[in-house]
Amino acid sequence: MALRFAPHQKNSIHRTLSKQPNHTLVDTMTDSSTSACCNLPPVEAKYTNKGEETQFCDIKTYITGPKDAKEAIFILYDVFGMAPQTLQAADLLASQGFRVYVPDLLMGEYVKPEWYSGSEEGNQKRQEYFSRFPGSTSSQSEQVSKVITAIKAAGQDKIGLVGLCWGWKAAVLAKELNQASALAGNHPSMTAKDDVEKIDIPVLLQPSKNEDAEIMKAIYEGMEKKLPGKNKLTEFPNSAHGWTAARADLESEEGRKTYSDAWSGVASFFKTHLSS
Repeated sequence: MALRFAPHQKNSIHRTLSKQPNHTLVDTMTDSSTSACCNLPPVEAKYTNKGEETQFCDIKTYITGPKDAKEAIFILYDVFGMAPQTLQAADLLASQGFRVYVPDLLMGEYVKPEWYSGSEEGNQKRQEYFSRFPGSTSSQSEQVSKVITAIKAAGQDKIGLVGLCWGWKAAVLAKELNQASALAGNHPSMTAKDDVEKIDIPVLLQPSKNEDAEIMKAIYEGMEKKLPGKNKLTEFPNSAHGWTAARADLESEEGRKTYSDAWSGVASFFKTHLSS
């Protein structure tokens, strides 16, 4: 079933920066519904998961997609955990022939929405959470690497990593990061210009209006120096941080459209870099 996009609205345009053959930055308006290699099913506000939850390398993991797939996608969720919107994204990617894994890296210890109320208590709890395992991204290196190794052992040698918000930094800091074939970051958090030094694989960046545009551009340009023509930066300037994960508003037409566009971009990027 092909992905049915809502009619374009003026505020849904996003900007893609990509290296052309002459290696100059070019601004183009993109419509992922025209991508021949990425016809995802329709996004649904009320959704029933298609995959299964099981133990995978001793971590509770949502797994979906064909068991005989040769390419896999490992989604590192945001700090709100196994959200329905994230699991639906896993199923959408699985519809393209990928075996998709969403491990519960935070082991059920998710951030509470009230910690973002602006209260002193909330700020303190949030600070404590991100300073230790499992909330600390640096403490996740071993777990993330273990999952990458286990996926390869399961028969999928080509792996695409997707870091959502917090998941971006957890992926970048993993020792086995470059055993994957490509890395995508949707509204990536805790980004830094020196992230480039740790990455040796093609990168897709899809920031919202809340990410630092200068850092996003610096990472993209740094990766282009390392891997010319293999990276992509697609900006969603009218979408809020988290719009492809737990904060996705799938009740609204515009929310479904930008969510679909972003995940179509991920699928297309991995179709290119996991099959080569």
